[in-house]
Amino acid sequence: MDRRPRGCRAIHGNSQGATDFRATRTDRRPGFALSPLSLSVLDSSTVALNLRIDAETAALHKEFGRAGIPCVLLKGPVIERWLYVGENRAYGDIDLLVQGSRYDEAVAVLEAVGYQEQALDPVERGGHARTFNPAPRRISQVDLHSSFHGVGDAERLWRECSTSETIRLFGEHVEVPPPSTRAVMLALHAGAHGPAKPRPLEDLSRALMRLTEDEWLLAFDVADRVRASDLFLAGLQITAPGAALCARVTSASVGDRRALISSRGDTSIADGLCRVIEAPTMRSRARLLAREIYPTRAFMELWSSRTSRHRGGVILARWLRLASIAAKMPEALRVLRRVSAEARRAG
Repeated sequence: MDRRPRGCRAIHGNSQGATDFRATRTDRRPGFALSPLSLSVLDSSTVALNLRIDAETAALHKEFGRAGIPCVLLKGPVIERWLYVGENRAYGDIDLLVQGSRYDEAVAVLEAVGYQEQALDPVERGGHARTFNPAPRRISQVDLHSSFHGVGDAERLWRECSTSETIRLFGEHVEVPPPSTRAVMLALHAGAHGPAKPRPLEDLSRALMRLTEDEWLLAFDVADRVRASDLFLAGLQITAPGAALCARVTSASVGDRRALISSRGDTSIADGLCRVIEAPTMRSRARLLAREIYPTRAFMELWSSRTSRHRGGVILARWLRLASIAAKMPEALRVLRRVSAEARRAG
């Protein structure tokens, strides 16, 4: 990535380093008011749930350790302790990264302790992670990653994440990514979900306030090395401070259509069209198209609350989904034409 050299200065005037896991408190969104008692109840509930998830995370880390499989915790308490010190950030699942060559062994460990994979067709699930539903007496899903949103070199990502930095959870020293790689993942997460999902943008905004420009330059280098620059740039540019940072430190632009689509918030119809168009063979295109038109029952149960386990509910949900696709198709085609033109200009 072509970057113009700049001097070191803190974004928003915050010159603190990232590795001490300190953060400043930000104001709550305007128009959202709760009584002190309500806040206390919500905070207590969040803390209790987070502690239970932390306990599960520590137990799983121990299981992976017994099997000799290194793993890295990507989100949850990693982000809370880094960017939300003095606040409670709820998290609802466990995101673990393992090396691609050990992935099948890691799946076997999860299954051995009772986790069950969501039964999705490989075409329907993300290529970077698979989701496992809670084991008996456990409360949290596990997203088992071999890569991350927008990353083209999963093995390099593993090397970037495999450091000696840890956090302590219920007596376990759990490995976490270094700050520069954490920053990359926050931008990728924001880019993958677009402006409609507030949590990734809040996380990214706090990181933009916290890290210095030199630290962000390190993150730009990490994004280059893991081949994730397009979605990384697209994610940063969703926020005004991120766009300003990009304008200061790089002349590169986003040249990937799927990165442009997801960062604008259209992660369904236009993205599906793009996947079909970019599939390498006619057979893979036909398979993608078939799964878009006729998803599996497991996918439909996740897609719609109207879907029951009865045949009639699945059929109804499929027809509703087709109607939704048809209604959104004209706008999706306009989005695809627009981002294709942007990608050509960037290229």
